[in-house]
Amino acid sequence: KNGLKRSTEVAILNANYLKAKLEKHKVRFSHIVLAQAILESANFTSKLAMENKNLFGMKVPAQRFTFATNYFDYGNYAKYESIEECIMDYKCWQMQNAYNITTEEGYFNLLHSIYAEDPDYIQKLKKFSR
Repeated sequence: KNGLKRSTEVAILNANYLKAKLEKHKVRFSHIVLAQAILESANFTSKLAMENKNLFGMKVPAQRFTFATNYFDYGNYAKYESIEECIMDYKCWQMQNAYNITTEEGYFNLLHSIYAEDPDYIQKLKKFSR
């Protein structure tokens, strides 16, 4: 049963599905976040996306609320029950870190300063999000 649910969810995972979920949860800068998901998950095909339903390379946080099922596993990659819970966790991250960001450039600066490990991350995101 669980395998069927997992494969069904992964099968329907595409940009339109993700856009709808980002909109449903009022994720800010959703076009940038969609680009993050595509980039971080190798177009929804990475092992992290497929097995952990982690589209954003999210790690288990130390102090904020999380939807991760491995919430006790601080610093490791988060695992989620569903893609939607991954999106809700990203929204929690935004609520903590991006509450005062009002422009795309400000959001890119935030991602550069506390999210991205790749020095070319922002350039890649800008290419995907235009």
